[in-house]
Amino acid sequence: TQEIMHNNGMFYGINTLSKNLIVGSRIEGMNSNAFFLGTSGSGKSQLAKFEMMQVFLRRPSDEILIIDPEREYIPLANELKASRVVISPGSTDTINALHLDRNVDNSDGDPLRAKCSYVLALCEVLLGGSSGLSAEKRSIIDRCAQT
Repeated sequence: TQEIMHNNGMFYGINTLSKNLIVGSRIEGMNSNAFFLGTSGSGKSQLAKFEMMQVFLRRPSDEILIIDPEREYIPLANELKASRVVISPGSTDTINALHLDRNVDNSDGDPLRAKCSYVLALCEVLLGGSSGLSAEKRSIIDRCAQT
């Protein structure tokens, strides 16, 4: 049986074979995202909420982002005093992927250069298809984003 016991990890359960705790840290891996699969009623949402509470309590500077079309996380979000962004037709909330906030701390480098890089990556995903954007199109987008 494989054991998972990371330092500073989150509790995920008990290994049914060895009876040892399963303590994992997703931030130590290549990708810290999670994807929960299971049948209806198997505890996917409960596990996700439990993990969110552990992150909220142990790493208060971390951001927790939830896409909640079923509205099942609203009570938890309210308890945690979370910001809620409603994305729907007629909503007053908006997301502008091209917005450049000049008030953000730019000690990490050039914010305009970072935004241009983001715009290029966004266009690559939206317009590039399976083969990606040609070098010519990448150059045009990069020049337009910088002006």
